[in-house]
Amino acid sequence: MSGKNILYEGEIKLEKKHCTSEYGKIYEYNKNTYYRRKWDTESDIKWTIYDNKTIIIKGNGVIPDYQSFDNPEENAWFYPSPWYYYRDCYNNIIIENGITSIGDYSFDKSKFATSVIIPNSVTNIGNHSFRDCHNLQSIIIGNSVETIESYAFCKCLNLTYIIIPESVKYIEYSAFYLCKSLNEIINYATEPQKLGEKVFRGMDKTKCVLKVPYKSIEKYKNSEGWKEFENIKPIKFNCVKSFITWVKKLITSKLVLWKYQK
Repeated sequence: MSGKNILYEGEIKLEKKHCTSEYGKIYEYNKNTYYRRKWDTESDIKWTIYDNKTIIIKGNGVIPDYQSFDNPEENAWFYPSPWYYYRDCYNNIIIENGITSIGDYSFDKSKFATSVIIPNSVTNIGNHSFRDCHNLQSIIIGNSVETIESYAFCKCLNLTYIIIPESVKYIEYSAFYLCKSLNEIINYATEPQKLGEKVFRGMDKTKCVLKVPYKSIEKYKNSEGWKEFENIKPIKFNCVKSFITWVKKLITSKLVLWKYQK
């Protein structure tokens, strides 16, 4: 049955280590892949790509930081994620509860990915983590994410709709750079998040609708970065209802249905 056959798989096992290296990062070599991580983190993660075009990341701990470049053959510091070379084999990215952080460049250039599920256990979305996912259309961000780092979703050219949970406190430089198709942002934070420079540059802020809590509209209209949106509206019941409908569609899709096919 489609969805049960494994195409590729691997593990990431990191023990907690003390490190005095620059920026508190430790550089290690494991199974032909370099990665970076904070000195005090540990991980026991398994990744699997199935024949239904789904990659599932499960386990406990952080997905470590990786690195990639437009011209890797010219750069000695090219150390992509272990699934980087199989990125054409998946459309759906499911990160399961237990993963606490998504490292830099984790899913960089996953050009055929169309959907991402980020669970409630994740608190941080790293730099360039979903950069150049040109066909990404939907993102579910768990309600524990606090920081969306620089260029996290830059050049997601087909992303039309995003919900930002109230837990998010910081959105860093150019996090949604060149997300040209964004036409609606629903932001549940009552206090406008602190934005880095040019978070939403390259998109049409005269057409994109920003929906926020009713009592916070004036705060957003006077907040740096957010005030650039010309169409700020209150979140209404019908907006919440449409979100529920959207989630139900995802649940009934093959993205999540896979779990019931095992």
